[in-house]
Formats: sequence, C-alpha cells, structure tokens
Amino acid sequence: MGHPGTEVEVLAEEMGYTFKDVMLGDYEYRLINDGKEAEISSYTGTGGDIDIPGRLKGYKVTGIGNDAFSNKEVTSVVIPETVINIGRNAFAVNRIQNLIIGESVETIEYGAFRYNRLTDVIIPDSSTTIDAYAFHANQISSLVLGDSLINIGHGAFESNQLSSVEIPDNVVSVGDKHSLEIS
Repeated sequence: MGHPGTEVEVLAEEMGYTFKDVMLGDYEYRLINDGKEAEISSYTGTGGDIDIPGRLKGYKVTGIGNDAFSNKEVTSVVIPETVINIGRNAFAVNRIQNLIIGESVETIEYGAFRYNRLTDVIIPDSSTTIDAYAFHANQISSLVLGDSLINIGHGAFESNQLSSVEIPDNVVSVGDKHSLEIS
C-alpha cells in the first residue's frame, strides 16, 4: 500500500519496514506527497452521517482514495475544504441523500458517487474534472456546475432526473449525450 517511490516509503523499505496504511478511529489512511498529506483509503464505521475530518494525526487530508467509502451504508457526507481529489468509486453504492463538497475539490473520479440517492448537487468552483459515471444513477433533479469545470466524462450524470443544466463557459469536453442526460 502507499504510493510507490515516495521518500517515506523508500525510507521505510530501506529500514526493513513495510509501508502500510494507518488506522485512526473509523478511518484508514496513507501518507501521500512525500509524507506531508493524508489520503483516506478506507472507512470502517457503521455508515450514516459522515463529516470527514480535514486532518488525521496532524496530516492534512487532501484525498479520498478509491472505494474508500463504497458500500458502507452512508446517508450523508461533508467533504472538508482540504480535499483536492475524490477517487474512483469513493462513495459508490450507498444511500447518500445529502452531500457537501468542499471548495478545494478539483477532481471527482470515475463513479465516485454513483448508485446513491442524491437529489441536489452543487459542484464547487474549484472543480475542473468530473470523470465518467461520477454521479450515475442517483435522483438528481437540481445540478449546479462550478465555473472552473473543464471536463465532464461519459455518462457523468446519466440516469438521474435532470430537467435542465447550465453548462459553464469553461467546459471544453462533454463525454457524450448521456453525460448530462435530461429527462
């Protein structure tokens, strides 16, 4: 685990240690960016309402790893201002109805919030990329896209209840006709 080649991982290996994720409460995390920041790699809690911490053991949480919260019975999520990247399927297959995305999130990766119960979504102005199927199969009827958005992946908002969407001027790539499927 960890990110191959970082100074921390190389040093750990040189000293005979295996670089592993660390547990703190309901969160398992790994150090990234040469051990200066944290990425949540797994959630072991019971679901429900989750307010993700901006720091773990003093490390700023800048990432939510792939599958970290998937299929955990989560119903509500607050993503802190410190997070920059939300990984593949990070919150997929839950029961999320309420979502607050921090103003620093730049990338929402493949399937990050697919198969939930979201109805209203606000993408912050910091976001530049929403990957394929990021919000697939929710119940979204109200969608606000941030002004910095550049790329919207294939099927990003497919299988929702959108009646209209205003696309920001900066958007240069929209995956296909299903990316912003209008009911």
